[in-house]
Amino acid sequence: MSDPSRRPPAQLIVGPPEHGVVGYARSLASALHAAQHPEAPADGERVDRAHLHFTDRLFGPDPERAAARIGELAQQRSLSVTLHDIPQPSDGETSLIRRAAAYRSVIRAARGVVCNSEHEAELIRRHVDADAVLEVIPLPVESPFEGSTGGATAAPTASSEPTVAIVGFIYPGKGHREAIDALADARERHGSDGLPRTVTAFGRASAGHERDVDALRAHAERRGVGFETTGYLTDDELMARCVAAAVPLSAHQHISASGSINTWLRAGRRPLVLSGRYAREMEALRPGSLRLVDSHDLPDAIADSARRPPLTRLASTVSLRPLLADTVEAYVAWWRSVSW
Repeated sequence: MSDPSRRPPAQLIVGPPEHGVVGYARSLASALHAAQHPEAPADGERVDRAHLHFTDRLFGPDPERAAARIGELAQQRSLSVTLHDIPQPSDGETSLIRRAAAYRSVIRAARGVVCNSEHEAELIRRHVDADAVLEVIPLPVESPFEGSTGGATAAPTASSEPTVAIVGFIYPGKGHREAIDALADARERHGSDGLPRTVTAFGRASAGHERDVDALRAHAERRGVGFETTGYLTDDELMARCVAAAVPLSAHQHISASGSINTWLRAGRRPLVLSGRYAREMEALRPGSLRLVDSHDLPDAIADSARRPPLTRLASTVSLRPLLADTVEAYVAWWRSVSW
């Protein structure tokens, strides 16, 4: 049996598999197993060390109870955590105070803490815990999808209509309204020839935001464009749609880490991304992978992307590392440094 002090901790995965944080935790655990790291305790063996991915909405109905649950787990075993959905001012003053207190409690209960970007680390130190000791391990791009086209131009399926597409759940601030306005403005400025007439959300509404879909449809109708949502998609369905979309877009207003951007990269796409600290960090990490654009330039960028499809495809020379295997090794090295 391997030395228990050298092997990775058990992976505690909490939440529905379709949730982005849960999906990432599952992918990381599977890749850890595939890399033959003996993270799984033997049958009947006590789990003394564990790692989990924390966002307050997965662990309780409110931030306080989510943090309390982590505190209970930390009393039973040594924990390391990866933090997601970091508290920030866009949460609103009251929510920021409550969420920051919860995340601070989680940080202090854990033996080691990971966040997914330098931008997140800055948010934590500014709004949660100025003294937090953090390891930054960027979100990986999973293995490129077999149907991705690299620098080639993908042919849409016979039944598909060109669309401006956003990956992920629908909720305020995700950028769907901004995408609708930008597409409408693009068609007004540049004419409709060769431009999509629809914004499509590749996903479904977050719990509690189902009415937002109707509001977005109504807003799109007023602007003379369409808004559609696919509902939940399997991984293969999502990848096929990402490959075929006319204009890949990430218009999130308050992004701190993004699996949806990496979904576009996995599909061989070079998405339009609203410029910001996190977006610039990711473009520096993977040069040539993103087309950064200021919000006032988004209509022109949409028109340009729709009429020049090669701009939306990754060049064959672009490196997407860190890939999932790289991230696994980064975690394994970090776990060995944690004072359990």
